[in-house]
Amino acid sequence: MNRHRTLGGLAALVLVAVVGCSSTTSNSGGTPDTSAPDTSVPDTATGDTSVSSTTSTSTTIPPVDALLLRSDGVGAHDFGDDVTDVYDDFETLLGFPESDLTDEYPVPSAIAGMYDSVDGEYEFIAPFSRTVCWANTLCMVFGGSSAGALSFTGWRYTDDAAATLSSESGASLGTSWSALPGMTVSEGGCYTVGYGEVDGIQVVLLSIGLQFTEVDSSGNYINNTPDPADVTIMSMETGDLPLSLYGDC
Repeated sequence: MNRHRTLGGLAALVLVAVVGCSSTTSNSGGTPDTSAPDTSVPDTATGDTSVSSTTSTSTTIPPVDALLLRSDGVGAHDFGDDVTDVYDDFETLLGFPESDLTDEYPVPSAIAGMYDSVDGEYEFIAPFSRTVCWANTLCMVFGGSSAGALSFTGWRYTDDAAATLSSESGASLGTSWSALPGMTVSEGGCYTVGYGEVDGIQVVLLSIGLQFTEVDSSGNYINNTPDPADVTIMSMETGDLPLSLYGDC
């Protein structure tokens, strides 16, 4: 509270009290003046007796882009959200999915907290998974302890020529490394294929120039850094997804 304004208010009240008493005893007609006293609080700096008002301002939060690719979800949905809520919203946004597959990983992995498929080809964070893919090649993965108790665990986006989805910095399929100053690229790769990260999202990269890794005449692997203008994003993914245990490179 402003100390000067408080003192000014007290002074005004005292002044009002004195004026009120004087008006009831000195009225020339002998009749007490019953008009309401002026109770406006004077401004101590300007003498303005008008009552000031305070206007409040509110900040409007813009709506979340329903299809924004994030490191911890998509649009308004975070990893951990229930499968039904996520599925229903994205069926409304993108239509009926092109594929909807469930898998089981009944074998406890050598890595604590992980589970392997019966054939030992894939590993996942839970015994059950469901992968739902739409026409724009966005695939959303759900996992859980049973087929009836699944939550959103990760997503993958690849092979969309229209590049209809993007991240906060505008990263999408086909986006050049040179257009994304915030993207980090790992050393080396798998020949023309490299790996990096943008907005916390893992990306697979393609170089049409110098290869990320090549083999010299002696059979030694040599890591290169291609020109950013020659490197574009091939796919994007994040979260917990089924992992192939025997992939190349």
